[in-house]
Formats: sequence, C-alpha cells, structure tokens
Amino acid sequence: MKRFIIACCVAFALAGALAVACLSGALYIPNAHADNPVVLSRVAGKRVEIAAAMGPASARGDGAAAGGAAAGAASADGFSSLELRAIDVTSSIPGHAASQSVVDRETWVRWFKQIRDTGANAVRVYGIESPLFYDALRAFNLAAEAEAAAAKDQPEKAVPLDARPLYLVQGVPVDDYAQNSHMDAFDDEFAGALEKNARDAVDVVHGARPTELDAAGGAGAYVFDVSKWTVAYMIGDEWVTKTVVYTDKACLDRAGFAGDYLKTAPGATPFESMLARVGDTLLGYETSHYGVQRLLAFSCGAATDPLPWPDAVREIYGRPHGIDTEHIRATAAVRSGVVTCYQAGAGGGDALAACSDEELIQLGAAPGVISAVRSGHMLAAYLQLLNKHHAGPIMAGRLGAPSRRLVDRAGYLHRSKNGGMSEAHQAQELADQVKAVRSAGVAGSFVFEWQDDWSARAWNTLAAVDQLKAAWWNDVQTAGQGYGLMSFDPGEEPVCVIDGDMGEWEGLQPVSTGGGLSVRAAYDEAGLYIMVEGGAVDPARELFIALDTAPGVGSCACSDPRVAFSSEADFLAVLAGGQKSRLLVHERYELERVTTLREILGDDPYLNPPAVDSDVFVTIDAPARRALSPDAVERLYKSGSMRAQDLAALRFEMVETGRLTEGDANPASPAYNSLADVAYGDHAVELRLPWGLLNFLNPAQMQVHADYYVHYGVDGQVIDAIMIGAAVSQGDSPDADASDTMDEDSSRGDSARPDSPRRGTFIAMDEFPVKGWGGDVSYRERLKPAYSALQACWGGDAA
Repeated sequence: MKRFIIACCVAFALAGALAVACLSGALYIPNAHADNPVVLSRVAGKRVEIAAAMGPASARGDGAAAGGAAAGAASADGFSSLELRAIDVTSSIPGHAASQSVVDRETWVRWFKQIRDTGANAVRVYGIESPLFYDALRAFNLAAEAEAAAAKDQPEKAVPLDARPLYLVQGVPVDDYAQNSHMDAFDDEFAGALEKNARDAVDVVHGARPTELDAAGGAGAYVFDVSKWTVAYMIGDEWVTKTVVYTDKACLDRAGFAGDYLKTAPGATPFESMLARVGDTLLGYETSHYGVQRLLAFSCGAATDPLPWPDAVREIYGRPHGIDTEHIRATAAVRSGVVTCYQAGAGGGDALAACSDEELIQLGAAPGVISAVRSGHMLAAYLQLLNKHHAGPIMAGRLGAPSRRLVDRAGYLHRSKNGGMSEAHQAQELADQVKAVRSAGVAGSFVFEWQDDWSARAWNTLAAVDQLKAAWWNDVQTAGQGYGLMSFDPGEEPVCVIDGDMGEWEGLQPVSTGGGLSVRAAYDEAGLYIMVEGGAVDPARELFIALDTAPGVGSCACSDPRVAFSSEADFLAVLAGGQKSRLLVHERYELERVTTLREILGDDPYLNPPAVDSDVFVTIDAPARRALSPDAVERLYKSGSMRAQDLAALRFEMVETGRLTEGDANPASPAYNSLADVAYGDHAVELRLPWGLLNFLNPAQMQVHADYYVHYGVDGQVIDAIMIGAAVSQGDSPDADASDTMDEDSSRGDSARPDSPRRGTFIAMDEFPVKGWGGDVSYRERLKPAYSALQACWGGDAA
C-alpha cells in the first residue's frame, strides 16, 4: 500500500511538472496547425480584415476609411473589412500608477461598456495587464456572443449594441531603462527582453500562463483565453531616438536579418533588423505553439518616421534618424501580415509647418497636402504622406489632446492664450483629429486615452514635482495627466466648484476677517480654494489675495502693484474683471528662472540670484513647444548658429500660465469651462489655485519648494500652514480708479519704482492650517465632453 501511495504521489508530481513545463514554455508539443495556421486577422492591400469567428460584422467599422469594402461585405473565405477604432487603456487610477494593476474586474467590465458605447471596437494595452483585465474582457465578450446568438434572426445591420465584442490589441513593450540607458538595441536587456515579453504576451492572450510574471509586466495566473478577440500584437510604442541612432552606428555588423517569418530588405538598418528579429520570434512562437496567426504591428513615433525631412528640420526638431518598416518583409510563412502604427497624434505633423513648399514636394506632398499644411491641418497631411510611403496599411496612434491648464505644445488649434486647453476644446481637438485620420485613408486609429492618469508626466513640469508620489494628487498643470475621455475628479463630493455659488462655503470658519472682508479657504487633491466676501468685492475693483507657502522665501512688500503684507508673501493674486486676473510670484521663488529659462537663455541663474528681500513680483510663465515657420528655420540654419540655446529659443515659447480665467467650472452648467479659476457672486468671489501653480513638490505630504538658491535647485520642505490674506485695492491715490492699477499687458511687474509715492494697499495675513492626505486618495469618475465628441465621430450609442 505504501508503494502504491508513493507511486501515485510521484505520478501526480510528474504530471504537475509536465503541465507547468508545457504552460511555461519550457516544454511544448508543436501545434497540429503549425504548418497551416488559423488566421484571425490579416492585411488586404491598404486595409485589414478579420475572420468571421471574431464577432458580428456590424462591430467592424465601415471599412470605407481605409479604401475598402463596406461594413459586412465578406470575402469568399469569410473575412470582412475592419476599420480599427481603438482606445488605449491602462490600470491607472488616482493613488496608484498603472504598473500597480489595481483595477478590479467589475470596474473593467463597466469601462468596457462605456468604451464600446463610443463606437470603439477595440482596446489597446501597452503591456501585460493584470489577470483581472483578461478575465473581464473574456466575460464581456462572452456576454456579447450570447446577445448575438439571441439576435441571430435579425438583419445584420440591426445587431444590438450588446452583441458587439471589443477586440484587443496587445502591446509588447520594453522598459524605459533599456530605452534610455547605455545599451544598444541588441543587448539582452533590450532585444532579449522584447522577445521574452513577446512570448509572454502570446501565452497570456491564450490564457496559458499560470505562473507568476515579473511585477513590471503584471503578475498572477493568466488562465483567461482572449485569443479569439485579439486582433493584433503591437511591438513597442515610441522608440527613443538616441537609442535608435546609437544602435545603427554601433552595430553595423548586425544589419540584415533572415528568419522563418520575417526578413529584411537590402538597406535595412541594424535597428530595423532587431525589430524584424523580435517580430519573427513572436510570429513563430504563436504559430508553432498555438497554430494561429494574427496581425503584427510595429509602433513608431514621429521622431523616427521614415520621411526624408530637410536637414534643418531634422536638426531643429530632433529627427536625426528614421525607422522604415518597409524594410521588414514577411515570408511566405506569414498568412496574416504586418502593419505600422505611427503615434502621430502627439504633434507628429508639427514639423510640416517648418517646411517650404519645395521641401514639402520633396517629402512627396501633392498640392492637396501642401494646401492642408498651409491651412493648419497638419495631422491629415502627415498621415497622407506616411500612407503614400507605405505599400501596406498604416494606423494612427495617440490621437487626443490634454484638458489641462498647461499643455506642452503650441500646435494645438484650440489652445488658449495662457497655454491651457479646456475640456470643450479638448473635445474639438479630438474630433478634428479623428476626422483627419479618416480623410487620410488609414486602416485604423487609437485614441489616447480612456482615463486621466494622475501619475503621468510632462516635460515642462517634470522638475517641479515628486514623480514617485505624483499619483497621489491631481496636477492640472501637467498636460500628460489630462488626455482621458474620463476624468477622475477629486473627492467623493466636490470641496468647491468655481461657479459663483457661495452656498458650499457655509459652515467654514473664516481664515481672516480684516478690512471688511471675510476670507475662507479649503483644499483637495487638485488645489487650494479661496473665497472672499464683503461689500467692497466687485469685478470692477481690484482685489489682492496674498499667500505665504514657503518659510524663508518671499517679501513683505510688492512694488508693482504697490502692496504691503504682514508676513513674507510668496504669491500675490490680483483679481479684476474682464479676464485681467493673474497670479504673481516673488522673483526669488520663480521656478522657471532655475529650470527652463536656463536652458532657453543659456544663463546661469545662480550667478546673480534675486535678493532675498526683493520687492519684485513677476508673472508665472512656463514653456511650450513653438510652431515654427519655414522662414525662421531657414534663417537660423543658414546662419550657422545651431547652439543648444539657439535651438531652444526657436523651438520653445513662454506662456503666462499664471493668468487666471474667469468663468463657470461646474460641469453641469451650459457655460462650463474646465479652465475657470475665478467666479464672482454677490459681493463675493471664489478662486482656484492649483498646487502646481503654487510650487508644491508634493501636496499629498504638504511639501513645497524650498529656496532654490539655498538648495541649488528644486528641493522640498514640509509645511503645516499657509498664510492667507486679502484686501481691496486702494489704488495709486485716494481717488484713483482701482481698475487701472494693473494693465492687462503688464508682464513681469519689475518696472515699478519702490519709492513711488502711491498710497498702496496693506494686507493682513492669517494662518490656514494644512495637512497632507498621503496615499489616501478619494475621487469620482466623470465622462468629459471628449467622450460625446468621439461618439459623434464614431457613431457610438448614447451611454
């Protein structure tokens, strides 16, 4: 009996080990269909097609945008044209970065329904998500199949919404360290990691990865098979230009590749050869292990597109080298096909504005493309050029725009004067981009992204915040956080809505009550809110609000406008009707002087720092990428002066992000303006001041910037109170018109004389206690106007 028990235990152990070995890839039996794989999606000229097994034809798009057959028109072998309409999704929610994968199954299912209601037929993930994502997608699509089966007797065009599946585009990434380090693309941590990620992605999609993966790529038991609805794999996202250039120069002996599924054409670069190798690995692995093939997409950014840009544009826009996927060819073993997706929505076409008509012709532009460029329709022109370059289909990625107070490029058609973009303008920008994609005849598009991402970064605020804790607060100054169709608004209920309704302030004790004014304050994960009420509060009369956030920084006096403070103030808000309001900062506490301005002007800010007791307050400016003209590019390039600061001065412009917008920030209002900072009521006004505008490093822990010139850069210090005070302007003289004390065009406030004989205004400041919330974040979901705009473009059903 003992021997029998031992034998059974050994048999079970061997069977378990064999199963794990098979499922983990250590041991496998070649699939019976490996020599004749089942094809689920494929290239057909400039279009893509999917097999009937992937779902109802009505979910597939009209096909006409890619120049192909109409919806539901099936080929003789059962394939139908697909216009891919995808939305990028991640696991990012407030308080957590996307890599933490904390979104639960129920949330994913709810999001999938909302996504499908836009008219989307696919979602894209950048890498392996948590098992809950694949579980939810499988359940969602099985429910759609059940609805389709129940409605099978209906005409095809009447297939109900609930019967439409969501397809998956599964990303295969390489981590940021590999892309931005010393290694070339053939290093095991780069190409080797891509190949491993490719094999893992295939196993995950097929629900055959029960063993735990590394934390960066998701972890858990991946046993939910979604391969039936996976339309493509996408390798990479935006390749770092320096890595591409370094690889192509350092690895000349690695140029050329010949695999079973992919090979390179003569002239292929080493980096292109590496991509061919990774793609060959993926196609070979899925074919041999699962007997299936589907589309393979290579993702490229605008900085590495294959267009023959003029030398001046290459240098000024940082496009020294291209990746041409036309050099990657499929062998006869590939039944599906290869496509290229350009992350074109991220300003890809901006460089066209810097080209002359002759240079555009050299790029391959027809008269219609040149006309589109000159009329500002860069994206459509750019995609037409790329589509002309490629023999097969291309797709457009990263469509969208950020709804934030500070955006990172000047090329948006709907950006406001202070560098921001409202949610309404975000919706217009997205609609314009989606229409541009369809007019260019590409095979599909990817909207970036489903939800706002509090953990995202932007180059023009990168140095100002604690990146490790960015997900703990809503930085409306960081463009990268605001691309979502869905917003995460702070709090389960709003602390304050800037709309002129002062009822929400009832019950809050005043911070100060001097000078006939009552000042109240509150805060949440997005910023500080201040309400001032009193008989003298009126849009026609200037109101000053002073703040002291950083101990050891600031001044007790401001020379222009002439104001004195009871404490050392760092900031002075000047409120006046007619969109003349702005926030000023003490010149020693001006962030851009020690960050971006140094790069643009080439001056060392630490050689002659502003005095500690300076009475100069300046506007709050921030950089944005500038839209260039052909004349400006030619002038600089021909001058021979291509120093870093010359290039920076040409490419960047400063925008006054400290301008405060008057309006209604209530999403339920017909006059809703998400950029509204100021709203007047009856002898009262309320003000929103974003944390990023107040130089907070990490408001979740109440860390502000310390004195830049003591710490030689941005460093943090913890505070437990903010000094706040307010006063109505007393003007330059007893009978001066208060509305004239700040001219709209007064830019930096440094022209006033401290000895000016004006009467000035005094502000008594009182303490407002503050306490951080750490990682204990609360929020509520809200669909933005961009969601409805996308529905209108894609023909989605009302949610």
